[in-house]
Amino acid sequence: MLFGVCLIDPKPCNPRSLQKPKRSNSFPKVFLGGLPSNVTETDLRTYFTRFGKVMEVVIMYDQEKKKSRGFGFLSFELDEAVDRCVAEHFVNLNGKQTLVLSLEKLVLSLEKLVLSLEKLVLSLEKLVLSLETLVPRLGRVTRDSCPLDLVE
Repeated sequence: MLFGVCLIDPKPCNPRSLQKPKRSNSFPKVFLGGLPSNVTETDLRTYFTRFGKVMEVVIMYDQEKKKSRGFGFLSFELDEAVDRCVAEHFVNLNGKQTLVLSLEKLVLSLEKLVLSLEKLVLSLEKLVLSLETLVPRLGRVTRDSCPLDLVE
């Protein structure tokens, strides 16, 4: 953390124009968060068949480090299987609690987060503009004129 702000480590990604087009008849999906590093696609398929027929399993990997990024996606044949699966909220995989969310709910949550962040950015931009107009009016700030510990 730097100045109370979390820093992120950006990962390379492909622009949407280079990604495979989504199938219109895709199967309902769940997001799996906090996957154990030693879990395999076979482990996931075996575990989640209790909820319904598993159509696809994807574990996301860091391409540089060749290690699991700790999350993945699972597709079921039917929506009812997703409903049964996400009703658990958390499942225990290889001794680790793993979050299970409907991909549809996750997307809605992320969209809300983006809107909130956009509002925050606008508020910060307004604050910066206010400070830019206020600072010149203050004149030179000294220890005597500023009771806070902001001046060297």
